[in-house]
Amino acid sequence: MPAVATGAAVRPASRTLDAKRATHDGYIWPRARHHMTDGVAIRDRMAEDARAFEELRGDFEGISERYFWSKGWTPEQVEQHGVAVIEEVTSTPISRTSPLFPGERSRAA
Repeated sequence: MPAVATGAAVRPASRTLDAKRATHDGYIWPRARHHMTDGVAIRDRMAEDARAFEELRGDFEGISERYFWSKGWTPEQVEQHGVAVIEEVTSTPISRTSPLFPGERSRAA
């Protein structure tokens, strides 16, 4: 199976309904974010969203769960994959005792 590079990580390409597809107009994601179930495809697409945030803002400061929710991700998807995506694209480990995302207040507060 060919590998897909997503930032610093290289993973095997996902061959599910959620996987990015080549069309005559370029690459598309065939399913809406909230319908995606394949973990590899979810993380790849979330990483694209995080990089788009960084390109717009100039850094990742301020990225939050709310940003991913506004893009159409479900709270469950963000809870399951969000930390791994942020760690991957920022190359910064996130402690489970710290806020879920850099710049976001602790859930206990």
